Amino acid sequence: MMKKNRLHERFPRKYKMNVLVIAAHPDDETIGCGGTIVKHVNAGDAVYACIIAEGCSARYYDEQLEFKENKELGPIDEFIEQRKQRAKEAAKILGLKKIFQHDLPNQRLDSIPILQINKIIEKHVNEIRPDIVYIHTNHDTNKDHRVVHEASLVACRKVKNIIAFEIIYSTNNEFKPNLYVDINHVYPQKQQALKCYDGEIKVHSYVRTYYGIRALAMARAANINLKKVEAFEVIKMIL
Repeated sequence: MMKKNRLHERFPRKYKMNVLVIAAHPDDETIGCGGTIVKHVNAGDAVYACIIAEGCSARYYDEQLEFKENKELGPIDEFIEQRKQRAKEAAKILGLKKIFQHDLPNQRLDSIPILQINKIIEKHVNEIRPDIVYIHTNHDTNKDHRVVHEASLVACRKVKNIIAFEIIYSTNNEFKPNLYVDINHVYPQKQQALKCYDGEIKVHSYVRTYYGIRALAMARAANINLKKVEAFEVIKMIL
């Protein structure tokens, strides 16, 4: 019986790619495309991540948007630093070459001039010169995700390949995937990276748990006769 080849063996590339993942919050990069990151790394590609917001300060504000201490979470600076450290640990597990974290205010990106976010992303695009970027879909209930999507489109306008990922619990039904990446064999590595964000994932609804993330990967895969996949929308692809 002929041995089944992997995609990069069947269609070998003459050069390795630079890949940039642009995410609003720490954990979005792992939830949205952690398995795909691992596959890129295994193929020899250099993968970077740019995280725009710190991802946790919104829990320190009340209904009137007044800052308040949170004894359960501890001092805000320490909590943000803890989240940044977890992102670094996840990046190491996934095999990222480097992760850039910018600590803009969580759930308040729409209060920042979009040009400022464009410039942050554009700086990394100019440095890395990515062959492909992964960004948030615009079909999302989370405003931070939509702001980063819009900023990414502008900053990555010269990039040949732009692909949008989904985030369970916030991406809505308007997301229509047309690209699937088989992550079955690398899923244990993705799950290990997810565990770096253990507290973050568990405090959300039942859907956004390890079970929910795995179930989504399986549900998407069932449509195309595979076991686990990550699903994407192709925004632009030049072959």
